[in-house]
Amino acid sequence: MNMKKTAIVALIFTAAIVCGCDFFRSLAGRPTSAEIDGKRTAIELAEREREQTRLDSIRVAEKIVNDSLAALSRIDSLGVAVISLSDLGGAEQMIPAGYVIVVGSFKSAGNADRMAQSVTSAGYSPLVLTFRNGMAAVAVEPCHRISDAVAAYEKVGNEKFCPKDAWILRNN
Repeated sequence: MNMKKTAIVALIFTAAIVCGCDFFRSLAGRPTSAEIDGKRTAIELAEREREQTRLDSIRVAEKIVNDSLAALSRIDSLGVAVISLSDLGGAEQMIPAGYVIVVGSFKSAGNADRMAQSVTSAGYSPLVLTFRNGMAAVAVEPCHRISDAVAAYEKVGNEKFCPKDAWILRNN
């Protein structure tokens, strides 16, 4: 009997050496070394991708901040006014969030409509805005970032219809 136990132990020991631990792991329904390594590799790859995504979003945010700071500096050098919609008492209609270039502000809606026609004939899509303070304004080039608004202001400023006192309306 003792001999039988010794033979079984020797057989198991030999099988363990020849077949390796993965054989017994698979018999027990446990993951093999290759499966564990594959999962480890997948987890490490996912962590690297998350870190890269985080770094990319930080770079994008830094670029937006730097562009905004440069735009604010450019606004100072151009001497352009940036006026908040709330400073004008709000608007009678929905105005896109962000910024627009105001190329004319009028007490008369008829004057605003005539200016809008000039803007349209120059190839732009004007917005006629009516403020709660009774003024009507013609705006063009809606955009979301101040850096884009400054670029739009410089572009529109070269148009014949654009007066020297054009300004940027901020609606945040």
